[in-house]
Amino acid sequence: MKILIAVFLGLSQAPQSLLAPTWTCKPDRKVYCDASGCRDVTPDSWSRFNIQSREYSRCDQTGCAVSPDAWFHFGDDATATVSIRSDALMLRVDEAMNYTEAAGDGLGWFISTGSCEEDAATEQQ
Repeated sequence: MKILIAVFLGLSQAPQSLLAPTWTCKPDRKVYCDASGCRDVTPDSWSRFNIQSREYSRCDQTGCAVSPDAWFHFGDDATATVSIRSDALMLRVDEAMNYTEAAGDGLGWFISTGSCEEDAATEQQ
């Protein structure tokens, strides 16, 4: 599969379905895996991204933290991958707007799965 990097190639390679102003991805399920195995945890955070401004945020009940070094990669199969090098994080969205996110904490990995929706606040712009 050919991977295109939006930072260098511009937004023309982004799937049209993802070019809405801002998307929010909320998990249906979240697990934590480390050397002792994997276990379900409470899905207490969610993600937001905006392809046009190349912005990615992780959010919880206290607010959102913007990651300044988000890389957006687009595949030939209408998928998008967001990676954050400084946070050991990767989020992949398919054409049906289902997502999987993996975030490392140095000892293990949080794996979240769910769906993404266009933010209501940005739908009106």
